[in-house]
Amino acid sequence: MLLNKKLRAFEGQLFKGLKEFNRGIERETLRVLPTGELSSKAHPKALGSALTNPQITTDFSESQLEFVTPYFLRAEETLATLQEIHSFFYSKIDDELLWPSSMPSLLDPKKDIPIADYGISNLGRLKKIYRIGLKNRYGDRMQAISGLHYNFSFGEEFWEVLYHLENGQERMQDFKSKRYFSMMRNFHRFGWVILYFFGASPVLHQSFGGNSASLEKFDEEGTLYLPYATSLRLSDLGYQNKAQKELELCFNSLDSYINKIEQALKISNPEWEKIGVKVDGQYRQMNDKVLQIENEFYGFIRPKRYNKKGNSRPNKVLKEEGVQYLEVRVMDLNPFSSIGITYEQTKFLDIFLLYCALKESPLCSSKEIKIFKSNWGEVAKQGRNKDLTLQKGEELISLKNWSMEIYNEMKPFAHLLDSAQETQDHSQVLEEFNSAILDSTKTLSGKLVSELKTNHKSFLKFNLDKAAQFKQEFLQNRLSAYQMENFERMAKESLETQKELEIRSGDFDLYLKNFLAT
Repeated sequence: MLLNKKLRAFEGQLFKGLKEFNRGIERETLRVLPTGELSSKAHPKALGSALTNPQITTDFSESQLEFVTPYFLRAEETLATLQEIHSFFYSKIDDELLWPSSMPSLLDPKKDIPIADYGISNLGRLKKIYRIGLKNRYGDRMQAISGLHYNFSFGEEFWEVLYHLENGQERMQDFKSKRYFSMMRNFHRFGWVILYFFGASPVLHQSFGGNSASLEKFDEEGTLYLPYATSLRLSDLGYQNKAQKELELCFNSLDSYINKIEQALKISNPEWEKIGVKVDGQYRQMNDKVLQIENEFYGFIRPKRYNKKGNSRPNKVLKEEGVQYLEVRVMDLNPFSSIGITYEQTKFLDIFLLYCALKESPLCSSKEIKIFKSNWGEVAKQGRNKDLTLQKGEELISLKNWSMEIYNEMKPFAHLLDSAQETQDHSQVLEEFNSAILDSTKTLSGKLVSELKTNHKSFLKFNLDKAAQFKQEFLQNRLSAYQMENFERMAKESLETQKELEIRSGDFDLYLKNFLAT
């Protein structure tokens, strides 16, 4: 079997390339009041500029923070830095809490969610208009959902071993891009297991609105749910873009991916045309295309490359320089963790991504794309249903049996990583998740529903209690003077950088025209 051959090859290389991976995390979270209502305050100046601070920014809303870690070779360092960012936030904030769950807090139907503001520079205005477009296209409720992105890449030694094993003939960067796309195809085939294990949004508050009328009543305090759901965030109640359904992206190659995205950036959408672009001197969106920019594509996983120049479009950078890392976008916030993710979850992701990288990954067809989407949708809404079946090729298979197959194939990867990194963590973590295959109450969504039922807590009460607990933990574990100085310097420098950008900015209409033309 080709998979076993690759495993033996890495073992034969004394685990060269498996000792260290590059990992970064982007965690979104809402600032809320002790009542559970969304904070209406502007982005705190003490945190620096949301436009230019590399570690603390905002996503859609002024009250939706995004904490960004640099890349580290060890998961422990990534998580430690994420904790430090949270600690810095709480050192500067008095009465606010960070909402632990992906589905939003108490939303006032009479109030708009405040769109993030980035100042008067051309770049700042561009970012705000993009978000105005998101609101006009999809509504602001959907944009209040928060998630966690796990940015992952292999080191050079890993690629050298795999290149030699597969007798690579092309440029190394082209080989990397090809293999990353192979990984992404397998991620779409098998990644629903992440929803099963880590989906943590089976419930929401009725104030979310939208399609939530199709949910069942959980309690008399506004909690709605689906009994077997894992991730309402990734169901048709969460991130949706009907205009993107025709894209049928399956990541067969870098060129085909770029071409599909570029088509969506050039083709007008009739619904978006009705909105208008600039009406009575005010922008309603950046353009009326299927996608305003590349980031509007709501993929489960995306190929990425760091933009060194800062002013080049993502597609252009990918085309010229190839894939540098993958952005895994399917992680719900873990509401039982103060930072939204645990060490054990990172270990599982590492095993799974290595599995996707080395397992054979044939090109996929339009028919398979529909199957992938259907499987993910079923797991999002029915994942803990013991009778749930998924489509595997031309056959139906129970989620339990398919999960066990994947688990058994992942076991040697866990052992390999343990041997390379001189630990038992990967195997232990995999065994814990094996028990969740047999008992769905051990999944994150199962634990959350059980917690609410056992303790008679509403969605709102559970999250406020957790948020208050986490705040106290961060306040009790304060940053060192050195750490505090670094964060304060970063905040100050980001404000100065924003001012410089605003001074240098010129005609915005021309800036936008040139940006869209690149």
